[in-house]
Amino acid sequence: MLKTIDVFLNRLLYAYMEPMTYMVLLVAMIVAALLMLPLYCLPFWRDLLKKKGVNSYRDWIRITLDSFKRMNNPGDPFLIYRFSIILFYLPINLLVNIWALAAGRAACYLIVKNLPFYVVLVAILSCVLDEFVFYRKKRYLNYFAIFEKESRSKKTIWSVGAYLVLCILIAANFFSFSYMVGKIHH
Repeated sequence: MLKTIDVFLNRLLYAYMEPMTYMVLLVAMIVAALLMLPLYCLPFWRDLLKKKGVNSYRDWIRITLDSFKRMNNPGDPFLIYRFSIILFYLPINLLVNIWALAAGRAACYLIVKNLPFYVVLVAILSCVLDEFVFYRKKRYLNYFAIFEKESRSKKTIWSVGAYLVLCILIAANFFSFSYMVGKIHH
């Protein structure tokens, strides 16, 4: 059972990570187009690049994008910034919100009154789970190697489903918290 949960969580992480990798490359291309061309038009910048062996604007863009591609090892844009804690933070937060709503006005008041403490506590718990499931011995890399071999359609289905679930979790957290705040003030 734990192995199944571990595979499922790593699959979700991969489903979130893969589109993020392409988004980072897209942003890199936009930055290259908006910032690099004006820089390349400056004579001293062009001379500096020629000293480094870059002979044209296209070469400079190619070299820059290649460096971004090398940076994007499995999970870099997603994992470096620990975006993976959302896999734990949102469900834990939603469960606590539902519990507070079921427990009554006093529990809702306790959470809303101590909101910074509550957010930090859930974030710490999420980070601990995140470390245990993904980062310990870089286990996510073993799973990513397996998922990388799957068909494009299967990866796309998982990514669309994962982002749909993410949107539902965000909306559910927002509405449950809003309802909690409303319950306190009535």
